[in-house]
Amino acid sequence: MAAALLAGAAFAANAAQEEPRWYLQVDNDVLFGTDRWYTSGVRVARVAPRGDHEIEWGLTQEVYTPEGKRFAPGTLDRAPVGRLLLSGARHDTGESQFQTIELSLGVRGRGALGRRTTEAVHYVVPSPFVDWEREEGTRVDAMAAIARSHRFGNVSLHYGGVAGSARTFVHAGAQLNLGPALYSPVMRFAATAPPAGAGASWSAFVGASGRAVVNDHLVERGYDASLIAPAHENFVGRIAVGLGTVRHWGSISLTAAMDTREFEGQRVAHRFGSLMVHFDF
Repeated sequence: MAAALLAGAAFAANAAQEEPRWYLQVDNDVLFGTDRWYTSGVRVARVAPRGDHEIEWGLTQEVYTPEGKRFAPGTLDRAPVGRLLLSGARHDTGESQFQTIELSLGVRGRGALGRRTTEAVHYVVPSPFVDWEREEGTRVDAMAAIARSHRFGNVSLHYGGVAGSARTFVHAGAQLNLGPALYSPVMRFAATAPPAGAGASWSAFVGASGRAVVNDHLVERGYDASLIAPAHENFVGRIAVGLGTVRHWGSISLTAAMDTREFEGQRVAHRFGSLMVHFDF
């Protein structure tokens, strides 16, 4: 009888660990009081264990706009555009490594509903005018990404690539960890589920990365139709700092990032924040 009870308890504990978890990721530059360029990203995703790996399904909407607060005719800037993507990813993790392979399919342009989302938010929170008539028509948006992360003591290295109809680039970077490694899509450029665990812990990191850009059609349509279209920068750097905690109810993390200029003529470097929250049900 005792053996049966122990076996049942072990089975129940294992089943609890095998339960899928959901998380929400919200990217926005409101953290820095701006409303420009990569201004919003929202992802809802489900992660489920599958033996020695995890499978993640996610729905993501990204919104990119020109710099409405400072725009004047004759200024070179990017046109507004939205992306709406359904993605599937496989995560393979070990004691010191983390690999993600992700495939995404959806639309960019008017069919991605970026204008509707933005105008709904700005109906409550006022913002500068953006002429969404400059957004391109609906196009198929497909993407494949691979990211690998390796931990060496308190240092983690990240590298990988993204290939798609909207943008293609390769990247590499490193972060210094304080506490358990806190991995973020801001550093990995791929789906990255928030940490899960039964214990309580705090984590922080500071990191830097660079990406060599082959193409970026998201910036190659101008906001002012009378000017030449912007050209993407061949190299974009990023610095980021993050803080997160794991608790019995789930986890929460906040990362702040700054990118160097993404297109020629961009007035200043861009900054945004990324908040990730997951709850254990």
